[in-house]
This record gives sequence, structure tokens and C-alpha cells, in this order.
Amino acid sequence: MRTAPAPSATTTRAAALEEKAEAPNLIEVQPLSEIVKLPDINTAEALQRIPGISLETDSGEGRFINIRGLDSDLNASTYAGVRLPASNPSSPFGGGRAVAFDAFPTGIIGGVELTKTLRPDMDAEGLGGSINLVPRTGAEFAGRPFVEAD
Repeated sequence: MRTAPAPSATTTRAAALEEKAEAPNLIEVQPLSEIVKLPDINTAEALQRIPGISLETDSGEGRFINIRGLDSDLNASTYAGVRLPASNPSSPFGGGRAVAFDAFPTGIIGGVELTKTLRPDMDAEGLGGSINLVPRTGAEFAGRPFVEAD
């Protein structure tokens, strides 16, 4: 029986392309090096540059993510492999699985794995796909403090 790979932060573009090529299913990987290139305030705005993702905005700020054109209620979202609870349990479709990605600052994520086709070991809850936010590790800060104050 094959086990799911442990979430790991891919920090370079070359490593992300290699991970994508070796995956048994259709995935997109956005490494930390790509996330920090642009000054996105929240994770939703950082995710909008991944192929297959469209952004729903609220008050001019990215909030919900659609995968392959399907509503955010029809997609799965995890953080380090743990399912995220719905931000808005009532929705037009009644599913209530949409996660507001504007609640996650880009400083806490070390990478993003977008799975467009689910593997047999994954929960069958994301028709459009599944987004896994990989947390940053201590090694990625490399001596830089997360918060600075004068």
C-alpha cells in the first residue's frame, strides 16, 4: 500500500519542477522563492499566479480560490496535510467548504501544492482539486527573525 508523501517545503523553482514531473498525478507546485518575489499581503493573492487558479475578490482583496473554474465550495484545502475548516459554512451550493485564504499571510507559508487530480489516498472532497499550504520551517528563516521591532 502506497502512503501519502509528507508535506515538504520546496524552496527553489528547479526543485518544484522536478517534484511536478515525478508526481503520480497532475500537480502544480509554487515554491517559497516564487512566493516572495512579489509583495502579496495574503496567500490568496500569491496563489492567483498558479495555472488553473482564479481568484474571487472581496473589497478589492483576494479572498477565495477557484480551481479549474469550479467554485471554492467544491475544492479541498489543507495546511500541512490537515483539512482546513470552512470560513463560511453557508454557501449557494450548501457545501460550505470554502476557505478564506486572505486569513493566511504569505509569511507563514513555505510553499503551495495544488493537486488538480486526486490520488486514491486523498479525501474525495475536492472536485476541482486540492490546495495544500506547506508551512515554513525554522531553517527557511536562516537566522532572520519572523518579527522585528525597534
